[in-house]
Amino acid sequence: MTRVKESQDIVDKYYNGDEAAYNEALTRQNASVIDWSDIETQTKCAPDQEYHALAYIQNFLGYIPEPNIYMPHIAFVQVLVDSMEKNLITWDHFIDELVFHAKRIRNDDMLKGEWVRHKTYDESYRKHYENFLPLYKLPARDRLSKLLGYEPLIEYSLEAELFLRRLFQLDSFHSEMPYGDTDLKAATIVRYREAYLLQGKSVADDSDLIGMIYQERKSSN
Repeated sequence: MTRVKESQDIVDKYYNGDEAAYNEALTRQNASVIDWSDIETQTKCAPDQEYHALAYIQNFLGYIPEPNIYMPHIAFVQVLVDSMEKNLITWDHFIDELVFHAKRIRNDDMLKGEWVRHKTYDESYRKHYENFLPLYKLPARDRLSKLLGYEPLIEYSLEAELFLRRLFQLDSFHSEMPYGDTDLKAATIVRYREAYLLQGKSVADDSDLIGMIYQERKSSN
């Protein structure tokens, strides 16, 4: 079954053959705009797959962003999961499309979360880095470096480390805790900032997903 045929099957099944409606929904997704029709589409397009769709998103990203980030995309992921289970698309096509949508969700989270709004950090930010919850400064940096497999430059990791410190304070952190969604989001921030600042937005947008990297690393151990 070709990708064109697979896509047409999705249009036929979930959009009543209305290709214009499908393209309009895809355009809104591209713009990452939540519309009431996005929510309506989610309730109509394989709504029983929402749990599985979010599970796939978490597995690929390593964490689930806020609903305002994933809502413009979730109906597409639900349809993909449902289509794969009904053998409307191949496994390879499913994975390719899921990676495509997961990257869009990740990219929206990085941009709307303003994790790349600062290209460099001035002295006030660096003082804040030194003085904010200092008890967690080294634990946060060490934990993030171990997860990444290298020690990142502060230009790329400053806000991710502060993010971890805040959550460590709330969650009674201890160093032996297994890596969780907080750690993987922090690693995502660092890797996306690195690519964004060194190679530009298009490279960052297409960069590998931390969740997939982490799952591969776990399976190889």
